[in-house]
Amino acid sequence: MEHAGMESPPARVRKHDSPHQGTLSKSHEAWFATEIQQMMHGFGDCRKPLLQSAELIESIVHEQMVALLVQASEVNAMRNGRYLGLEDLLFIMRKSKSKLRRLIRYLELKDLKAAALKGTSIDEDENGEQELKAARKRRKVCYDFLSTIDQTGELLALFDDESPDEVKVERALRAELQTRHMDPNQYMQYCEARQVSFSQKYKSQKFKDWLLSGVPGNLKPNPLALEALAYLAYECIAQIVDLALLVKRDKQAEVDNPFNQLMPSSVLNYDPTPLMLQLHSAALALKSPPSTGPVSPSATPPSTPSTPSNPLGLSGSTIGTVGTPGSGGSSTVSNIQTKSRSKKRNKSGSSPSVVDVSSQAIQPADIREALRRYGQAIGVFNTFSKNRHPSPRDVLLCC
Repeated sequence: MEHAGMESPPARVRKHDSPHQGTLSKSHEAWFATEIQQMMHGFGDCRKPLLQSAELIESIVHEQMVALLVQASEVNAMRNGRYLGLEDLLFIMRKSKSKLRRLIRYLELKDLKAAALKGTSIDEDENGEQELKAARKRRKVCYDFLSTIDQTGELLALFDDESPDEVKVERALRAELQTRHMDPNQYMQYCEARQVSFSQKYKSQKFKDWLLSGVPGNLKPNPLALEALAYLAYECIAQIVDLALLVKRDKQAEVDNPFNQLMPSSVLNYDPTPLMLQLHSAALALKSPPSTGPVSPSATPPSTPSTPSNPLGLSGSTIGTVGTPGSGGSSTVSNIQTKSRSKKRNKSGSSPSVVDVSSQAIQPADIREALRRYGQAIGVFNTFSKNRHPSPRDVLLCC
């Protein structure tokens, strides 16, 4: 029997709530929906991405960042750190060498930008050793920490690795294909969309508040960790768009075409030009079956069309009833004429260059399917594994 003064115990909160349900939860608001739409356009989506897709991506990225912060806080507790630092993120990313090298290159570019703004040179000289250390602050933090945990030298070799990044090359190819037929206004919008990120100064505090809104405990990341987290959130959006474009390519692929898997994963984000329409019509003509009639080798001009005696295609009895008054034939002729005029008006009004942009945009279903494929265990012994359907928190896109 309960006492009157005792309160009922609070309801248990589920530990792993899946954010991929298509709608945002009540506790999560859309903070960067407009910015994420521009990022999606810069990564390969159409000029006007769907708001539902942007909100879904924002909820997924926020869930990913919260899971990353929870793991980083555990690493920070093991090394007795006061603030969440860049070292904690590097320790989590140590197994993904390609993504770790991408982060190191980004931090080196930040050092180069800071040195350029201060007017100092990165090149080592006799009097510039202190300026050199200050200019390479981010790189030095990464190198010093990775040298303490690297026993084989593979992680330190990433600093001198100059091989091209395959993911960056594929994104550059997609951007080149998209901008090939853009007019100046569309290209300016695309360039502005490519410059949007979370690491801009006027968005740093907003990004920090958004990042720590669902994190349990009192985490305090330092400025270097915030820079790395902003870049990882940006890369997480890029990877989601990459995977969603692959899903769209598989949906639109033809079964009998073996070159579908070799085509770049890009969508149509511009209105087709007349040249593209001509190429499309030529491709359709090649796919059409050949005519069964005889083909003359000489190019003979077509015959002159003669004016038909019965332009409406009516029989003689019908023509007779049309002219008789009171038989309703005049209304029949007027109806047929109005129908033919409406057909001509529809044909003239519908331009082939008008494209439904929303149908070309990334749909929320494409994002969910992409994440399902990414989190699905693949292998011969998949059926014998204990965790065949891992939680979204267990599968991080940025690590």
